[in-house]
Amino acid sequence: WMSLKRATSGGKKGSEEILNEINDSIPSSVGSHVDLMFTLMNCATSPLVRGTRTKMIKLCYLAFVSVFFESGRREAVPLEIATEFFLNIVESHKDALSEEDSLYQANGRQGSKLIPEILGSLGIFNITQHTTQSEGTKVKESSIFIDHELIREFGLQLRNDP
Repeated sequence: WMSLKRATSGGKKGSEEILNEINDSIPSSVGSHVDLMFTLMNCATSPLVRGTRTKMIKLCYLAFVSVFFESGRREAVPLEIATEFFLNIVESHKDALSEEDSLYQANGRQGSKLIPEILGSLGIFNITQHTTQSEGTKVKESSIFIDHELIREFGLQLRNDP
């Protein structure tokens, strides 16, 4: 999260913003360690970009979990498919994102290509590389997997967030 914050806001300023965001986002009476973790993940998936909280990362993550993992599916999703999926999500919400979202405003629809890397850096996605056999040749592929049920639950919990 700190690396992402530094990259989006620059150096020490990013670290200071992180501490302020954490302090501001933790309610004075957190119910449980799961509530605290969800609060921190919520903050991590909507970092400030150019001084405004982005919604594009959470939007893409919620859609991804809803489509690929809601029904108990546990298989990895090819990175190429996930990247195209994120582009489609961003395209279908481009009017709202272009007006409100700082990550979209900074990168346009190409910002969707950053989503797997951002979520991988946060530890939400586990991006693996492997070799598969295709018509007698070995092909290198990358896939996305969500390792922990709690991280999947966080994605589904985003539906209830305003």
